[in-house]
Amino acid sequence: HEFNSADIPKMIEALSYAIDIGYRHVDTAHVYRVEPEVWQHFHREGDVEVGLRGSLRRLNLDYVDMVLMHWPFSVSINLNLGQKELVDYCQANQVIVTAYSPLGTMIPNRAVVDSPEPKLNNPTMVAIAKKHGKTYQRGLVMIPKTVTNARVLENASIFDFHLDAEDVATIAKFDVGYRTLVPLHYQDMENYPFDVLPGKSEPVPLALRKWKNGAKNDIE
Repeated sequence: HEFNSADIPKMIEALSYAIDIGYRHVDTAHVYRVEPEVWQHFHREGDVEVGLRGSLRRLNLDYVDMVLMHWPFSVSINLNLGQKELVDYCQANQVIVTAYSPLGTMIPNRAVVDSPEPKLNNPTMVAIAKKHGKTYQRGLVMIPKTVTNARVLENASIFDFHLDAEDVATIAKFDVGYRTLVPLHYQDMENYPFDVLPGKSEPVPLALRKWKNGAKNDIE
């Protein structure tokens, strides 16, 4: 998912605005190819410091408050896969959960053959969104993407509403235990956490194998 270089000036402007209005969680990783403008690697114990220093150089920073490893600790949570048991456990133990791909499959042509229909224009979801002028509420962190200042502000304006019990129950019905994102390119590895699907292995995406933006030089 390489970032469109034509959007970089817009991204810089939007990021500066986001920080000005209070954003403090910035989602970035080597695989996104935008660290020099705004680490999905080097997580072995002996490599962490080297990898982090490389990321700091690309971010042009001396310090970050926290480093969250994207993989293998990402939690796929969306309308089709609520992960209630896991979320309840984390919240009971004061662990903040960041939902990966919180809207699941949004675009029909990206949907897997057996996947549930995209929910972006689902009449039930649209009605609830219009009712509140918002989208979702579970006490989870979501990472919005935009290069427009108006949407940056809109995404930050989430602390003034609550879904009622009826809305929450309606949304919960979409949870059918369907996992939208399955990393098949990792299923041959020793500690792959999901059921192995014979004949479904995929090559590791080029974006995870390719060095860019001087990243290799930063680390070596």
